[in-house]
Amino acid sequence: MLRVKSRLILLSLLCLSFFSSFTLVSAKEIYFTNDNGVSLTKEEYDFLTKMYWDGYQKMMTKEEYQRFDDNNIMDREYEEKVVTYNDTPLTRGTFHQSLAKSIKISRSCDSNNCAISVVLTWLGVPKVKSYDVMGCSFDNGLQLITTPHTRVSSSDKTYFSDDLQVTEKKGFGSSFKIPTGTGLIINQDFYVSRNGHVYASYQHAMSETTLAISRDYKISGIGFGGVFEFGEKASKIYDDMNGVDIAV
Repeated sequence: MLRVKSRLILLSLLCLSFFSSFTLVSAKEIYFTNDNGVSLTKEEYDFLTKMYWDGYQKMMTKEEYQRFDDNNIMDREYEEKVVTYNDTPLTRGTFHQSLAKSIKISRSCDSNNCAISVVLTWLGVPKVKSYDVMGCSFDNGLQLITTPHTRVSSSDKTYFSDDLQVTEKKGFGSSFKIPTGTGLIINQDFYVSRNGHVYASYQHAMSETTLAISRDYKISGIGFGGVFEFGEKASKIYDDMNGVDIAV
């Protein structure tokens, strides 16, 4: 009888272990795998749609996913309040849309720092495909913790801009050539310290320009979109689209 009871207990433990493992596997069930070998659960896929856009999952690299996973981005405090406002030179809220394009900023924070994502989406195809500029300014002495990455993607091409100008404790900017194709999206992501505001801006060149002219700016809260104080030539080229901002 004792042997029978022991076997029953052992069988029960094995069954419990099996079902626990099955539950764990089910909880991590793969929902999507891209061509870079990155596999995502449904929860991860949906979070990336919120933080970036629906389609980012197709181009996410293993390095980006590892950074996403290592920093427990989904377990952090998330914010992306949709606030729209009139097309004035002021920076207001986390989302703005003009007739040609939209820009949003979102964050995922823990007690020490915040992951920031800024996404610019073209609603059509720009007539002028020259050097556009995207970047952020900080207040309250926020610290830039990681190097910003600027991804430029369209139906024809996806690449990372290798141009970056950083002003310590003030912000940064990146210039890039607009590629051909449709579905144009530009994204920047980076980490900052807490207790301040991040202001983001995208400025489109309305006429052909050079990389040198596009880089002629200072990071300033009184500049275009609350970020770019352009030199004389550049100030006549860029469209002065509103910026967005978020508290961290």
